[in-house]
Amino acid sequence: MLQFFETQPFYNHFLEFFLITEWGTDACNLTLRSDALAQVLRERQHFDVIIMEQFNSDCMTAVAHQLKAPFIGLSR
Repeated sequence: MLQFFETQPFYNHFLEFFLITEWGTDACNLTLRSDALAQVLRERQHFDVIIMEQFNSDCMTAVAHQLKAPFIGLSR
């Protein structure tokens, strides 16, 4: 896997980081503005733990904080 990065021109790394940042921002905006999340926050149910993907953004940790629930961040 690392060989892939070694053979790429140096500017590709900046492009990849830019795209990953943009995708993370878009995902956060879509999720944080969703009706489903608004309903979860309105109902204030109790959660023992929240499991979330953590790849390029940690915006969902704010949701766990609002729900006063511990979270486990998974990354592949």
